[in-house]
This record gives sequence, C-alpha cells and structure tokens, in this order.
Amino acid sequence: MLMLMRNAVMGCVVLAALAACGGGSSSPEPMNPNPGNPNPPPVGKSSLTLSGTAATGLAIVDASIQAKCQAGSAQVLSGPDGTYKMEIVEGKFPCVLQLTTPVTGVRLHSVVVGTGNAATVHITPLTDMLTARLFGRDVAGLFPNVDAASLVNTINAANVLAVQADVTALLQDRFNISFLQDFIGAPLRAATAADKAGGDAHDKLLDKVSAYFNPVQLGLINKALASTQTVADIKKLLVELKAAPVANAGLPQAVATGATVLLDASASQAAPGVVPNFRWKIIGKPATSVAELSLANTAKPSFVADKPGSYMFSVMVDYPGERYASSAVVEVTAQLDAPYQTTPAVSGAPNGGVYGEYWKLEFSGTNAGFCDVLFVSPSGGSYTPGMCISNGKLLGDFALRGDVEKTGSVTLNMQVNPHLPESTQTAAIFRGVFRQDGTGAGTWGIPNSAANGAWTATRYIGRQTYRSVTLANPDAGSFASGADGAAGVWRRPSTKNYPEFALILPNGETAWQTGSPFSSGMVHVFGEFLSDGATWQLGNKSTVHTSTLIEGVQASGSIVPKTRIVGTMSAAAGKTVTLSFDSYSIENALALSLADISGTYVAGGASYIAPDGSISGTTEAGCRIQGRIAPVSPDSKANLFRLKLTFYGPASNPAACYETQMGPDYDGYAFMTVSEGERYFYTLLRSSGVPVGYATPASFYPRYILGTKIR
Repeated sequence: MLMLMRNAVMGCVVLAALAACGGGSSSPEPMNPNPGNPNPPPVGKSSLTLSGTAATGLAIVDASIQAKCQAGSAQVLSGPDGTYKMEIVEGKFPCVLQLTTPVTGVRLHSVVVGTGNAATVHITPLTDMLTARLFGRDVAGLFPNVDAASLVNTINAANVLAVQADVTALLQDRFNISFLQDFIGAPLRAATAADKAGGDAHDKLLDKVSAYFNPVQLGLINKALASTQTVADIKKLLVELKAAPVANAGLPQAVATGATVLLDASASQAAPGVVPNFRWKIIGKPATSVAELSLANTAKPSFVADKPGSYMFSVMVDYPGERYASSAVVEVTAQLDAPYQTTPAVSGAPNGGVYGEYWKLEFSGTNAGFCDVLFVSPSGGSYTPGMCISNGKLLGDFALRGDVEKTGSVTLNMQVNPHLPESTQTAAIFRGVFRQDGTGAGTWGIPNSAANGAWTATRYIGRQTYRSVTLANPDAGSFASGADGAAGVWRRPSTKNYPEFALILPNGETAWQTGSPFSSGMVHVFGEFLSDGATWQLGNKSTVHTSTLIEGVQASGSIVPKTRIVGTMSAAAGKTVTLSFDSYSIENALALSLADISGTYVAGGASYIAPDGSISGTTEAGCRIQGRIAPVSPDSKANLFRLKLTFYGPASNPAACYETQMGPDYDGYAFMTVSEGERYFYTLLRSSGVPVGYATPASFYPRYILGTKIR
C-alpha cells in the first residue's frame, strides 16, 4: 500500500508540467481573449472597466487620460469622438481621473464612486469644477501623489452629491443646468469637428459654459471652488470675472531683418466703458540685438527687428485699481530674406514640366503685349526662360532683379531683339512693384527711345484642368467617333524614357516614335500607312530615321480597327522583327479646336499658342522658337495637329541650340494627352532639310515638348 501511494505521488510530480493532479482529470489554462494584447489580465483576477467621453462642447481628441483608484491605475488616449475605455487590473473603486489635452496641456478631472466592476466617467469642465470642490485643493498638484486613503475618505456618494449641488447652484443663474442630475455619468454625445451639430443636450450645455468662460476664468473659478468660500461668495467672483480684461497680443509675425514692426493688443477684451492699461515688455530677443519698444504702454507699440532671429513679447492688460489682470505673449521672427510668396505651396516646380505659381505682365503703349511664365523665387530671382510677346511676335525673354521679397520693388530687363548679337540688342526696362496681394504695376521704356508705356501684373497658379473622356463615350468630331478605324493615336507599352506611339492621319500620312528594332536607340518613321481595313503596309515613300543608316526597310501586318496594329519590319540586310501598337489610345476620344488648345504651356521652356495658331516661346536651353499649329484638315476637330517650328540660336552662335545643327526649320505633328485632369502636348518633328533616306543622328532629333497647359 505504501509502495502504491509513493508511485502515485511520483507520477503527479512528473506530470505536473502538463496537467494538474487530483480527481483523475486535468484542465488547460484559459486562452488569452485578446491575443493582440501582450499583457492580458492575469487569469482569475478581476478588472475594473472605466469608459466615458471627454468634451468641452466639442470632443477632446487624442488626450491622455490617467486613472488612479484605491487599487490599480491605467492610462489611455481619447478617440476621434472623445470617447475612451480602460481596464484596471485588480482595480478597486473609488477613482480619480486626470485628462491632459495634447496641444495646450490643459488638465481636466473627474471622479467615480463606483459599484461592481464597471462605471461611466465623463471628463468635462463641469466634472473638473466638481472635483476641485470635492478635494478642496488644486487637483492637478494632488494627482501625482494621491493615495488610497485620500480617495476612500473623499470620494463617496454623499460628498459627490453635495459638491455637485454647489456647482449647480453656482451656475444656474446663467445656464439651464437643472436637467443634468449627474455630471459624471449622465449620457453624453459630443460634437466633433466633422459633425459640429451632433452633440446632445449635455454637450450643448458644455458648449455654453466654454463659450461664456475662457480658460483663465475657468481656472479662477476652480481655484475658488477648491477654497472654503461659500457659493454666494463665488457668485460675486463670477460677476467680477466677466468684467475682467482678457489680453490678446495679436498673431505671430515673420518679417524681414531691419523692418519696423507694429505689435497690436487692440483685440484684448475689456469691460464696457472701461479703458484698460497696456504694459508691453521684451522677454526675449537675439543675443546681439539692441531692439527697444517704442510706446510700450499703449495697445500698439513698435520696434525695429535689427537682427535676424526670434523676438518674444508679453503684454499685461489690467484696469486702474483692479485686482484682476491678464497677460499674453507673441513671437516675431526676423529673417534675412522674408518669404515673398504668400499663396499656399503648389505641388511641383516651375521648371519641372508641372504647374507652379507665376506672374503675367501686360504692357501698353508704343508696342502692346505681355510677358508670361515669370516665376518670382523667395530670394527675388526669376525663373527663365519665360517669354515676352508683342503683336503676336516673340520679343525675347527677361531677367529680374530687385529686392522683391522685402520691398516689392522689381526691375525687369527684356531683350527686345533676341535674334541680334548680344552687343547690339536693345533692352526694354520695366520698373514697378509686385504686391503681396498678387497684383503689380509700373512703367516701361527703352533707353534713348520714345518707346514707353505702362504695365500691370497678376499672379496666378499655373494649372488648367480639363474634363476626362472615354472611348465608349467620345467627343463628337473625335477620331473615336468616326468611321475610320486606323486614323488616330496608337500606343505600345514602353519601358523607355520616352513614349512609344504611332500617329496615323485620315489621308494615310503616318509618323512613329518607337524603340528601334535594329539598334539600341529609337526609330522615327515618316511616310504612308496603306490599309484596306484588315491589313496594312508602309508605302514606298516612307523614310526611317535612326542613329544608324537603314536601307530597304519594309513593314506590313494586320489591323483590328480601333483596337490593335501588329506586323513585322525588315531591312535589306534580311533581319526581320515583330512590331506592334497594342492600344488605340484614349486621346482619340478628344475633339479639340484651335480655341481649345490656345494658351500658355510650360515644360523645360515656355510656349504660347495664339488663337490663330501662331506659336512663340523658348526652349529649356533658352533658344527661341516661332511657328504655327493647325488641324490636320481645315474642318477637323480630331486630336492631331500639323506643326511647323523654327528654332533660333543666338545670332553670335546659331549652333548653340542643337536643333539648329540640322537646320532651323522643322515640321511634324502634335497631339494632346489628358492625365488626371491636366492637358499635356506631345510633338514629333523632323528637320525640313533632311532629304529622303538620310540617316538622322538621334542626338539631333528634336523631341520638343510643348508641355502642360497652365492657362
């Protein structure tokens, strides 16, 4: 018998790690009900659950909420609607809670007597008053070291009801508060920034309290409630507080170093008929500054920001002989170059082929015209190339100088004869002011000439959106709405740093830009696209331009109208490659007139298309362009245009623009693409002087891009 007992005990010891002994059965430990919580409540230990809403009439979001109970503590953040929920392991009522707002650091408090293992505890200005009266001292100072005995002795149902009655009596002359029988646990739904009208009656009462008393006044009320003063005495304080001044030092300022700065406390609040005192002080300034306040005992003193850096000022506002005063602070930052541009930042940069902030200057007088795409940087420089045009002719580009960001004054030098050698060019001088409100004005003149006039300027955000279209619902007059299944823009997927496409005109003219099947570069095809609706081939008059001379090129294949073009291309040497344009492009759904495409475009350079189709502008390298754009046929509104451009290098060095190395004149095609509401113009050009069969080096081939339409 003894042996049997010993074996049983040993068996229990051996198996203890796997199961409990006794009774012939074992039970696994309960699973963690919240596997996302790495510290679940210990098995078999009870928890308190506290939940509620933090609000001042508007939900308090992302506030830190701490709870300290007779046993246990916890901390959480309030949610987007001001609600919170926390568990206190092995917690025991009563509890005191402290909320700290995330931006201002203002603290609010609440308490809960509690029964069972859960309670609703709101945190509001009303519960803050109740808590101050209950503890009879500064709760924020008490909270870090509050002990269990203090909580048990202070927080009970009788005490809470008594102090709530005091707060109700204090406020009932000013607010309808009698309906709220429980500051701490009565239903509360707070308004939010997204739904400012969504609060319930409890929340609307909080709105009124917060609107009537500012944070300083609420602090003084809590201080009085925490004292031994009677409700009648504190009511007298409320009368005095509403007559007390509230200081307002004005908004922070950013100014240029050396500027005279005006401070302004005139928005401070004062009792009707009372003239308050103002006392300003410098409480911080750059180390080497000798700045002093002028008229420091007025609402609007001034000083000179003599050094770059931060200047801090305080203003005290009070009444003669009164015990209540209010103070406020404000910062002024002086910069070596104060920002000139005042509109919100715009995605992209002016010289990156995307929109930005620009000025357009219009001039009148001897020769009326305009300058556009003028970019004023924070340092007062200008982005060029821009363009100046008079009577439809390109006059030249411009350079900017002046202390624009500090004084607004601006001087523009515009080269009037850009095609002459620099030494003989004439400069028109524009002088005037660019203002912070986005307007400008001044006069212009040409030295030693009678030519002169006035100018005005406006600032604008360079972006012009356009409606989207679909191939299923194309514009009337577009390629996609017509019967010709071959005409239009065809694309192929590309991993190149340039788009690959084929353009086919209704009369069979064609132009391609695609990766060369015979070399590592690209190939350009100009010629004839002959099709019977099911098959196609390049005509004998077609030419192929690439970095390598290619002779005897032939191409043919099949076409699925408005869907796909496939085929092969072969050269005289016998090499044959597959060729395809897999996409009938969305651009074919657009119908555009000259009026639709006229305007200002920006890419590497700047271009202007006049309503009659004439083009003037500058390239990224600063070379000038002039030319003309027209529909592929007089009555066409399809999205494909004929384009002729002439490139001008400086007269002293015409070859400075690489386009002019093959002759200044080019012709080809252009089409508009629309992406995310922006209009962008692609072009495909060839030199007019290149004979048929001539191999054009790729580096000489102009892939000039008109760019994004900005106005």
